[in-house]
Amino acid sequence: MSYNNLSGHIPPNIGNLIKLNTLYLNNNQLSGLIPKEVGNFKSLVNLLLSYNNLSRLIPPNIGNLIKLNTLYLPFNQLFGLISKEIGNLKSLVDIELSHYNLSGLIPLNFGNLINLNTLYFNSNQLSSLIPKEIGNLKSLVDLELSYNNLSDLIPPNIGNLIKLNTLYLGKNQLSGLIPKEIWNLKSHVDLELGENQLNSSIPASFANLSNLEILFLRDNQLSGSIPQDPQCRPTMKNISKLLSSTQRLHLSKPLHMTTCGELLALDNFTA
Repeated sequence: MSYNNLSGHIPPNIGNLIKLNTLYLNNNQLSGLIPKEVGNFKSLVNLLLSYNNLSRLIPPNIGNLIKLNTLYLPFNQLFGLISKEIGNLKSLVDIELSHYNLSGLIPLNFGNLINLNTLYFNSNQLSSLIPKEIGNLKSLVDLELSYNNLSDLIPPNIGNLIKLNTLYLGKNQLSGLIPKEIWNLKSHVDLELGENQLNSSIPASFANLSNLEILFLRDNQLSGSIPQDPQCRPTMKNISKLLSSTQRLHLSKPLHMTTCGELLALDNFTA
């Protein structure tokens, strides 16, 4: 029933469909609240309600959906706290609660979701620190927390996420050092830490990010040199964008783009 022009509310008696396995109502014009009766779907595996006009709170009853693999609710008008009950859904593989007005903290029990591949909480109003329990999510491939009000330090435990390809923490209020553990995540393809208040230098282990294609560090308070691999080994050959401005970074030596990779964008560096 997705990609239609369905409007109005989701009827509460939809909760009678107790054998339902998949519910796709995304990309419609549905409004009102998500009915608490959704929590009756004990067999539900996939729930997609994204791209609608749903409002109010995410019902805690979603925590009853113990078989749920996929929960997509982005691009609605939901607000309030992230229900801590979602942290009990240990079968979750993909969760997206982005692009609305969720506030408060990321619940600590989200560290229990050890099967997660993707976690998208970007473009909300989440605050306080990134919980260290995020480091328990060893299967995580994409972590997007950008465009929030997260503050304090980036937890070193993120270095435990050895399968991580994408890490978006930009446009927050994060401060302090970039944990050295992040530079050891060799699976990184896209690393975006821009528009924060980070103030460290970039260690030599930066050259270990052999799969890196995009690196955004702009609008922080970083300083020092950007390490380069003197051998021009494959370590940095994939990089396509290296963006940094409004800080005191410089290249440790001239960058030879023809031999060291295919750098497509270089913003405000000095050699």
